[in-house]
Amino acid sequence: MLSILERYQKTITIIAGLIFFLSAGIFTMITTQKEQEAPAAPPAQPTAAHEAPKPTPSVPDWYVYVTGAVKRPGVYRVSADARIFQAIESAGGFSEKADDASVNLAELLIDGAHIHVEARNAQKVSPTPPSVSSALRASATPAQTAININRATAKELEQLNGVGSAIAKRIVEYREQHGAFT
Repeated sequence: MLSILERYQKTITIIAGLIFFLSAGIFTMITTQKEQEAPAAPPAQPTAAHEAPKPTPSVPDWYVYVTGAVKRPGVYRVSADARIFQAIESAGGFSEKADDASVNLAELLIDGAHIHVEARNAQKVSPTPPSVSSALRASATPAQTAININRATAKELEQLNGVGSAIAKRIVEYREQHGAFT
């Protein structure tokens, strides 16, 4: 029996080596296939103590002008999402004479806004909207009244700024042919 082992020793060693390498290859193939099929583990969530700070969106500052019945009238810097009550607080709050109902405290501000707090029993002055240019304000006279374009005569239409006799006549003709403006 010893002679058989000695005679085939090289062959047995080669066969044992092949079996070892084949089993190692099969084991490696099975483990990598399982790793690919398994769902990836979610990344570890950082704890509150190690959490990176979240960037805050940069909100530009705005400037508003606060006048009237406040303790310290002036120009104040406010955040872009500020409301009127915050601007009035910046101005020291209402004075003793303030009519706090003269402004909408919850209204959002805009950059360059003018907030005027009326005094109690003061004569109310209607402010001109900021969208109206100073040239238009200067040319408007208190005597001007609204003209109904659907009923006005050519002479009445000529009273409008920039409407001459030719345009007034064309407006009346168009209205007669096509009906009232909507």
